[in-house]
Amino acid sequence: MLNGLELRGFLLRKEGRGLTISGFCRRGAQVVVLEEVATESALVTRVVNRVREIGMNPVGSITVVDREIFKLDTTNGGSCRSVSLFRLSELV
Repeated sequence: MLNGLELRGFLLRKEGRGLTISGFCRRGAQVVVLEEVATESALVTRVVNRVREIGMNPVGSITVVDREIFKLDTTNGGSCRSVSLFRLSELV
């Protein structure tokens, strides 16, 4: 619980060329995608799209560390807002 909100989680793992989900999965659930380290924005957008295909509603994505290798797409292809907590240059 966080401020009266129940928080549930799930994992998406890369397996080969696909993404598989384990854990909480409820159609229509509003979710935020959390990525620990972003090397490329295309993967974050791919995860957001996969979550949508499963039937959940991604309302945003948070990246803890943006490695700044590629410019991150802050809209995930126009589908939802994305923010980074830190850029690599701020940490080293």
